[in-house]
Amino acid sequence: MALKSISFSAAAALALVAAPAFAGGPPTATAQPSLGGCATTYGTVVSGATACSGFYAGNVFSNNAGDVLTQQAAVSALGGSFDGDFTNLFGFGSLSNGSTGARTIDFGANFYGPTIIGAHFGNIAGPEGNVSVFWTFNFGTAGASSLTFLDGQGLSNLYVYGDPSTPAVPEPAAWALMILGFGAVGSVLRRSKKTKLALTYA
Repeated sequence: MALKSISFSAAAALALVAAPAFAGGPPTATAQPSLGGCATTYGTVVSGATACSGFYAGNVFSNNAGDVLTQQAAVSALGGSFDGDFTNLFGFGSLSNGSTGARTIDFGANFYGPTIIGAHFGNIAGPEGNVSVFWTFNFGTAGASSLTFLDGQGLSNLYVYGDPSTPAVPEPAAWALMILGFGAVGSVLRRSKKTKLALTYA
């Protein structure tokens, strides 16, 4: 009985810890129309994107609380989710090289299926200037290991938010439940009564 009580308490505690922190719904951020963005010619600095969210003023790619909320809102607008842990994102924090025109960024890894990528341009081609933008790409089952910008002017950093439809790894709550389940099965097996064989002689 004590084991059941402890297991239930542990499962409840883990579920609460793993629950999203959006008490009033997901965060929101508004792309600023005055910055142009996805609906403008200057918003098409990449090809092959299936959706776009932006432009957002300035560089929103940091661990600052306000920037994290903007990232979460932009990723959510594209059908994805971001847990807010900026330090664990795959990306490149310093891409500035002063180049203009086409530019290819090699990820050094393959990404598959729907993938959200966010980028900051310190001086994007066109009147917008210092902006951040997010795109969804569908890399399919073949995957992609690089992204080519039609005009990489001002590109300073880039981050990958992964597959917006299914998480790449199980959520912490799922791991906790699996571990508790294996533990419970093991406990039941260890406590089961062993069958005693009685030998009789004729």
